[in-house]
Amino acid sequence: MWQATQPVGAINALALDIPLQATEKTRFNIAWTDLAWKQWELLPGAEHFSGTLEGSVGRWPSGGPHP
Repeated sequence: MWQATQPVGAINALALDIPLQATEKTRFNIAWTDLAWKQWELLPGAEHFSGTLEGSVGRWPSGGPHP
C-alpha cells in the first residue's frame, strides 16, 4: 500500500498521553501539513491536505455505541 500511494508531507506533532491508572482519560494530538497520496483501490487520492486532530477518550453518552 505504501509504495502504491506514495505518501508525502509532514507530521508536525504526534502525541498520545495514556494515564496508566486512568486509561479512560487518554488524550491525543496530531498535526499535519501538506499531506498528499495517490489513489489506491477504494482510497481516493489527496493533495495539499493539512489539519489537526486533538481530543480525549471518554465514556460515550447514553444511547451511543457501547463496546
